[in-house]
This record gives sequence, structure tokens and C-alpha cells, in this order.
Amino acid sequence: MNEDNVIKSIKKWLFKSKLYPLLDKMRGYYYEGQKFYKRNGYELNLKNPRTFNEKVVVKKLHDRNPLLFLTGDKYNVKNLLLEKFGEASKDFIIPTLFSGKDYNKIPFESLPEEYIVKGCHLSGDNLIVTKDRKISKSELISHCRYLLTRDITIPGHAWFYKKIPKRIIIEPLLRDEKGKIPQDFKFFCFSGKVKMFQVDFERSTSLKRSLFNSDGDFVDGRIYYPNGIKQHGIKDLKKMIEFVEGLTFNLDFVRVDIYIINDRPIFGELTHYPGAGYSRIFPYELDLTLGNYWQLGPYFNNR
Repeated sequence: MNEDNVIKSIKKWLFKSKLYPLLDKMRGYYYEGQKFYKRNGYELNLKNPRTFNEKVVVKKLHDRNPLLFLTGDKYNVKNLLLEKFGEASKDFIIPTLFSGKDYNKIPFESLPEEYIVKGCHLSGDNLIVTKDRKISKSELISHCRYLLTRDITIPGHAWFYKKIPKRIIIEPLLRDEKGKIPQDFKFFCFSGKVKMFQVDFERSTSLKRSLFNSDGDFVDGRIYYPNGIKQHGIKDLKKMIEFVEGLTFNLDFVRVDIYIINDRPIFGELTHYPGAGYSRIFPYELDLTLGNYWQLGPYFNNR
């Protein structure tokens, strides 16, 4: 093995090692800065963050608010909403078919024809089972084992995920009024107020994403994916924003992800680190505008 390959192997090991966050911190977050520049096209400024993506990184590195892992846990957040809204929350919370670490206790025989399997401690890696994509019991168990081995806390400094117990959650798969997998509506909330939202179209085929301000006007910009149509399709935007703002837990920033079926909101999840700060925002001025909405919490001054 030549010297270059040895260096590559060491780096590959380092990025997966539990030592990585500490070593990167000791180097002034050098590797985080490298990744940030590669994805966003500009230098990461941690001392005077101005853009939205810079502030996402600051939040990852310094915000240790317990609400992050309590609300970031796909299972626990449902309990928090139940405590906050009581029985009314059952109208907008997706039922839980199973949750736990022991996949042998999954009620295999009583699962519906369509469902989705997630890791409470993860972002992504979901398994979607549909009428057209059925799986065997062994395939389901295999995917659950895979989810329980996944750890996304290290390479991106995603702090709060390490505080979430590793477990599986299974929910019924949602369908909209047309029988399709519903569109994603993601609301960017700063100090409890919606300033922008995105709609993800054609998620299961060729994802497109459109941005809108809090008045529902199309925003000429994009976040990573190309634009979809310029109409968001929400009939009562004011009412929807009021619903969303009630789910922010007074955090300095959180993205509230929902579905809308028959004009009724369905809670999806709370996202604290959109794109981990690596999803490039075009134009750069939009990245700045979103950053200006965000007044970082005390963790920034106390870092």
C-alpha cells in the first residue's frame, strides 16, 4: 500500500471514529469547514456567522438544549405533543404501529398493507412498504437490524442524535386524497414565527422543491433541488401557519415538517439541522436573508 492510500485509509477511519468530533474541535473545526466550503461554495465563518447554513453549523456545534433530542426523537416527540395538546393531538399525529429495539416483537401479522419503517435516532434510511413493493418478514428484520447499527452523529457533528435511544418506529403509510404519497410541506420557523416554507413535489420520482414566503408568494430561489410549480396549493395558509407556529417549542430555529391531506395538517417531524448546513441555497442572498431572520440563542455567546 503506497503512502497516499495509507493517508486515505487513516482519514476514512478518522471520519468514522468517535475521536473525530474532539479532534476536529481541536483543529478549529477544520474538517467541518472543508466540507462546508465544498458544499456551499464559500468559507465557513463560525465567529461571525451570517448565513442560514453557517448558523445551522453553529447550532450543531454549540446548542445543547435538551429539547433538541426530546423533540428530534420521532417517537418521543409524539408524547410531548400529546402532553401539550391533549386528546386533540390525535387528530394530527400519525399512529404508531410499533416502536422498540426488539424487532422480534413487531406485530408482523397485523401490519397494514402499506407502512413505513424509520429509525427514531436517524434522518433518512426509511423503508417504505406499498402494495406494489411488498417485503418478507426476513427483509423487514434485516432492515431493522441495519437501522439499529446506523449512527449519524459523528461525521456531521449532529450532536443531539447521540442522545436519542436507538429504536425502530413503524407507522402507516399516508396517502393523499388522490391516493398518492403526499407532498412534504416544511416550514422554516425563527423564534416561533414562520418566515418561509418549502414544498417538495414528486418525492418518489424526481424530487422538485419550491420556496414560498409567509404570505404564500413564490420565492425565486432554491435549496439544492430544482424548482417545482409556483403554487403551494394550501387553501388556508393563515390557518396552517398558525398550526405550525404552535409546534415550535419556542426554539430559536426549527423546521416544522407536515403533510396536508384533505386540507388537514398531519405532523411529520421537527428538523433542527436542515441539510446539516450543507444543502446549498441559491442565490447566496437568500442564504443571507434566512440567516438574518435567525437570532442565535445564548449558546452562541456562551460557546
